[in-house]
Amino acid sequence: MYLQGAEQVTHFCRLLHQHQPLPDSMGDDQLPPVKPLSDSQKLRKVILELLDTERCYVKVSNHYKCILRIINILCRYIRAILKPEFRQGNNY
Repeated sequence: MYLQGAEQVTHFCRLLHQHQPLPDSMGDDQLPPVKPLSDSQKLRKVILELLDTERCYVKVSNHYKCILRIINILCRYIRAILKPEFRQGNNY
């Protein structure tokens, strides 16, 4: 099963995304006709994909920053526990 052309790939991905049953064969004769996108529609699609990618990047970056803060807090706590003054005081 080889997909030929961006329109077929787009149609195939839309079927997967919409959880619709896939056709038994993805031949040219069984695919519904796909209307080609105009230049402005292609540009809009690319811009929206870039925005979505940027949103995902920011979300992951924010999670990464939170994880780093937690690691820094844990490191400070462990350093404090490992100090001789803390261990000699029977504070644990």
